[in-house]
Amino acid sequence: MPKIKGLAFREFVRWYNTEHGPSVLQASAQALPNDLRAQLDVSRADFGILAGSWYPVVMATTFLEAISRGLSPEQRMEVLRGATDQALGNMLTGVYRSLFEKLVTPERHARYAQNIFRTFYNTGTVVGEVRGPAARAHIDACAQRYMGVDYPGEIGSERVILQIAPLRQRSQGL
Repeated sequence: MPKIKGLAFREFVRWYNTEHGPSVLQASAQALPNDLRAQLDVSRADFGILAGSWYPVVMATTFLEAISRGLSPEQRMEVLRGATDQALGNMLTGVYRSLFEKLVTPERHARYAQNIFRTFYNTGTVVGEVRGPAARAHIDACAQRYMGVDYPGEIGSERVILQIAPLRQRSQGL
């Protein structure tokens, strides 16, 4: 069964709660089937999701579908971007942020794209490559189906890298 790491799902739920409020979050949780909702503590702002646990991807995708009903494709992407920015900002702090700033280059990000992906998903394939000024991670059709959302064929990983280490990137001419 395809699964998502609690850390990624929890950060998305926290971001959504902050952006839209607890009442909207609770209403969205009601869209989950009873068997999935029973695995969560929907009375909590983060649904009681444990960072180190694995959750069925269908739980995250059903939640995503519920909150994105009626949104245009552009608005859906904006939701995904906002959540991604928030999650990375929360996960990369302190010593981890310092190490990331010092060690990650577009080339390394591309080389380890699959390992990074496997940190958050238990199946699927990502192929990283460097094109132009920065790295891009490509999600294959299998991973797109696995994640259950109409996600674009590429994720602009250079956006994340440049946000976190802009001076280093510019100084290297990347």
